[in-house]
Amino acid sequence: MLFLSLYLTDVRGASVGLAGTVVGAYGAGGAAGVLLGGVLADRWGRRATLLAAHLATAALMVALAFSRPPPP
Repeated sequence: MLFLSLYLTDVRGASVGLAGTVVGAYGAGGAAGVLLGGVLADRWGRRATLLAAHLATAALMVALAFSRPPPP
């Protein structure tokens, strides 16, 4: 995460504003994910929550393989 903004601006050619938005969205998603994971672990149990999270991560990684580069 430390060099994500540098990677986006230098290598991928994204604007500074877009890089800031991506880093901010990552932080907000991390905070929301921790809260949601706690609630789901209480309702579904730890094992079911972890299984759902890993399946969702796998699906998102497949989707990431087909993503297009961000606009400049």
